[in-house]
Amino acid sequence: MSSAQSSSSGPNSDGLHWPPSSPSVSSSAGSKRMHSDDDGHDKSGRKKRTKREDPWGGWGRAAARVIDAFSPVNLMVHYYHQVLSGEKMYDTLSTRQKRYYESYLALQKHIPTFAAEITNKSEEELSARIKEMDHCQNSARNSDTNVIKKAIVSMVRVLYPEEVHALQDVDGEIKTNRGFKNIIFGRLLCPVNMDWANPETQSSLIATPGLCSTAAWPMFFYPKGQFDPNDLAKGLLRGELLVWVYKYIFLAPSAWHPNKHSDESKIFSTGNASLHKLYNVTPRSLAYVATHVRFALSSSEINRKNGGSFKTGDFFWHVMDYLEDPDFAEDVKGLLEWWDTQIFPENQEKSAGTNEACDSRSLMKKQAAERAKALADRTNQSTENAETSDKDVSANQEKEPTSGEQDKENQ
Repeated sequence: MSSAQSSSSGPNSDGLHWPPSSPSVSSSAGSKRMHSDDDGHDKSGRKKRTKREDPWGGWGRAAARVIDAFSPVNLMVHYYHQVLSGEKMYDTLSTRQKRYYESYLALQKHIPTFAAEITNKSEEELSARIKEMDHCQNSARNSDTNVIKKAIVSMVRVLYPEEVHALQDVDGEIKTNRGFKNIIFGRLLCPVNMDWANPETQSSLIATPGLCSTAAWPMFFYPKGQFDPNDLAKGLLRGELLVWVYKYIFLAPSAWHPNKHSDESKIFSTGNASLHKLYNVTPRSLAYVATHVRFALSSSEINRKNGGSFKTGDFFWHVMDYLEDPDFAEDVKGLLEWWDTQIFPENQEKSAGTNEACDSRSLMKKQAAERAKALADRTNQSTENAETSDKDVSANQEKEPTSGEQDKENQ
């Protein structure tokens, strides 16, 4: 624990006592989980009758999938209150502590009532609620890890139908034959700064998986693993596996398959995106999906937040660093727009429907108004020209001498 954490044992400015609680809740083997993370249906496919849960469990699951699966909620709240109370200045926080703080702000933005809820709770009640959120945050992440670990095998087989022989020994339950030991999985995991076609590279990565930097983009970030070494931005984060896993987690397990079409509106209404009130693809949700694809392709059996030969938490933040880098703002804007067409096409159609430029009736009204204005302008101009002409005639008549005046001039 950092010195910052150990120094904040007293109440903060809101009267809340911290340090924060443990990021996870231990339980005996026979105790019930606080919340199951299934799809809400029984074995026959009928929707289960469930009691209406309070929002904290759902907020915890949203914290994992939409905000930050690698920062315990209690630490997010802790460092936010340290800065809020003036006990810490933001600029003096470490990089990790700043991430906790920024993740709290993202959580508060996504759940507008969250700040009021934690302020109005007693110390004891708040501690219990935050523990519940931490538990459900971990539960959601672990649940997604388990289902994607199995589903990724089918996805890779669909992506590479020609590689039947190379994929025949890959098992959905056991990960022994994945990672760099498998020619296809290894290629997808290989960093773009290394040449997978070189047998020495393959041998090195098999022997020392730690050579794979969390800051280097893996080939699965690109469609079919194909990228341009002279233009790494081209196709970046548009890989098929990313799209399919995003659909699996946020829409429905059946939504990912490219050759199977379902009722998208029905899928969205029951999926995690709807439950978590996610209506557009966000940098954080995209980075979250990237971590699951990376782990599922690897031979690692345990998806650790931090630690191990490949630090998944660091990988998440390297993806986030790119997506939030001002130097790539235009690229990322285009990327997220592309993603929205892949995941939420109905939302894009609704947005287009309210856009005057795409509304034919509005366009016709605009054209009619322009024609009326042009006609009025021409009418006004004609009137002005006629008045000017009348004035000129009158002026000329005033200047012309009468016959008597003309005779006098001639005399």
